[in-house]
Amino acid sequence: MNKICRLGDKAVGNCSVHGFQNGTIITCSDKLFDSGIGVARIGDVVLADCGHTGIISICSDKTFDNDKGVARVTDSFDGIYSGTLVTGSNKSNSNWVLLATRMCSEAEQTEHQYVVFIQLPRNFSEISIEFN
Repeated sequence: MNKICRLGDKAVGNCSVHGFQNGTIITCSDKLFDSGIGVARIGDVVLADCGHTGIISICSDKTFDNDKGVARVTDSFDGIYSGTLVTGSNKSNSNWVLLATRMCSEAEQTEHQYVVFIQLPRNFSEISIEFN
């Protein structure tokens, strides 16, 4: 039950130039948020205190944002700076399954964005959600 990582969450790792470094997630989703903070996903960037970066390379295979797996505490990042994500949200975790999103275009001013998280038992077989 790993916590979901977000913009500003912390990492630890090794910079191939400068050795052990603390780091911070510096890119995130612009569509999926946890407590108002963008969620980190595969491909997002982690910045080491020395200035070198790594790319999140291991993530959830169950929770997604626009087909990108969501990053969790203990997931990995690679590059000149490689290591592990170590802090995450206190409000959500990877047992929550992102089931549906409905996005609006700027032209559709009356539409709203919906993100639905539902905690399901491991052996669920089917669920249906309708937007009216």
